[in-house]
Amino acid sequence: MHATRRRLGTVAAGLAGSAVLAACAPGSSGGEAQGNQAARAKDTGPIVVYQWDGPGSPFGDWLKRYFESFPQKSGIQLSIYESTSTAPLQTQQAAWLAAGDAPDVFPRTGRGALGFAAFASKNAIRPLSDFIKRDKFDQADFWPALLKLVSAKDKQWVMPQDFNQGVLAYDAAAFQQAGAALPPTAWKSGSWTWNELLKALQQVQTRLAASGGTGGSGMERWALGHAGGHWNFYLWSNGGDYLSEDGTKVTLADPAAVDALDFAARLVNLHRVSAPASASFPPGHVLANQSVAATTLFAAAMNTIRGQNKALEFDVAPFPKGTASNARTVAAGAGGGYTMSGQTKHPDAAWELLKYIGAKEYAVEKVRNGALGPRISVAKEHFIQPGLPPKNAALYFEAPENARWEPNITNWDDVLRDVNAALQPLWRGEKSAREVAADAKRAAESALPQGEFFR
Repeated sequence: MHATRRRLGTVAAGLAGSAVLAACAPGSSGGEAQGNQAARAKDTGPIVVYQWDGPGSPFGDWLKRYFESFPQKSGIQLSIYESTSTAPLQTQQAAWLAAGDAPDVFPRTGRGALGFAAFASKNAIRPLSDFIKRDKFDQADFWPALLKLVSAKDKQWVMPQDFNQGVLAYDAAAFQQAGAALPPTAWKSGSWTWNELLKALQQVQTRLAASGGTGGSGMERWALGHAGGHWNFYLWSNGGDYLSEDGTKVTLADPAAVDALDFAARLVNLHRVSAPASASFPPGHVLANQSVAATTLFAAAMNTIRGQNKALEFDVAPFPKGTASNARTVAAGAGGGYTMSGQTKHPDAAWELLKYIGAKEYAVEKVRNGALGPRISVAKEHFIQPGLPPKNAALYFEAPENARWEPNITNWDDVLRDVNAALQPLWRGEKSAREVAADAKRAAESALPQGEFFR
């Protein structure tokens, strides 16, 4: 990537500054400084990093300073890419690759819109396993499931920065005022089922209706956020999945999936305890502004709720299990970090930056800002913030063992878009779960051949 004024907003100090600092470091002789400098000068860049969390947020401001300090600590020239584009990041990244102008280090995720598989399959990013092995980079403290999430073809492709787990979150006061039992916090609780969730939601919705069903400015209030927006939680908690384990069969029309879709749709259209897709809510997080009393919540959004409603006593629980024989309480797994461009001319320098991103100092700051982070010890030391909700935040520590995630398909964005389009008539009450499941299965079967099961 060329260092233009338009694209590189911050050009950090280079080798000269780091050499002076090394020579002047307390307790180091000039010979030691020269030796360290020589060791570091094997690949001094320059390299470019795209900063994922931009300045303007507490973590983004810290991250910019962290990146700016890298040259002095490593002797590697680094520029920070500052994008002014309003296009989705995946669109920007596709443009970089097409132009042969990608940053040396940039973010990708384990799954989702920025899933690493789409780039890894095209050699647009380099695997990190050989670097990890060569430098004996210790990842024993990283969540094992997170490392699995960012690996395929027996290689690791992403240096993790966060393991973002999704569970059920709820307004504890709204449940208590309705006389509803609070959800259990044990992952193996046999009593925490869809039916128990429905019972609690009906009690909450009844109380909301009795109080006019509105909050400030006449806004809508629902016991549960739109079930169609997190239908995969119902799928997984009923023992279902998108595909068979080997990826050869679409399983969206299997009984477990049909029953999951049917239950989620009934919450919206029959029981009317879940917000319809057409519901209108004020700006902000729907739990924080109390538009809903329960919704799914990924760990990285906790600070958003805390910041938007400091008085809200919200808590978390496993997502309840369904009715199938292999049903189970679940979490939804997501996570990501930074990758090395396949176009980089300075792979060793880029790897040094990736190790810097994988350092404990980085993880500590990430967790202090509300994320679960990549490291187990750091999460257990810093994730729970005394005096702040959720009361049962420690539930997230066991979430990785109970997490499910989407298949690693190179064109998964296209597949999921078509599947979600096929499901829309269900949420509007126009088709049955069985009908839309068959439609979703056909949509997935049509789109999947254009991609690769990257495993």
